[in-house]
Amino acid sequence: MKKRLAFTLVELTIVIVIIGILASIGLVQYSKVVEKARSAEAYFMLAQIVAAEKRYYLENNNSYTATLTDLDIFQSNPISSNFTFSIGSTDPSSGYAQAARTSSSGGRLSYGMCLNSGKQASCDLNTCNPSCL
Repeated sequence: MKKRLAFTLVELTIVIVIIGILASIGLVQYSKVVEKARSAEAYFMLAQIVAAEKRYYLENNNSYTATLTDLDIFQSNPISSNFTFSIGSTDPSSGYAQAARTSSSGGRLSYGMCLNSGKQASCDLNTCNPSCL
């Protein structure tokens, strides 16, 4: 009886198919983890903006600023390259800060945080109109 020294084509094909299935599952999970990390980054930066807004509010006759440069938390540009940060509203009761970015599929993702309470505001894909009361 002769010894086999190599794998058959069927065995190699099965291994390649299994590796492909595992890679596709891993890629889906990886994209979810990346999105979760980006949302955590957005909320972290929004918390920094809200804290700076609260300091500004106390130091400037109980009014919020509409520009991030007045807050002295970013030197010239926001620290994140993934998001564009803005102050959506400076109303003392319903003001909010917003982080927005374009998703890999081309849609717009928005995250918000209320200025008066610091709670996360729910935003849809195009606008951020949180209920901050």
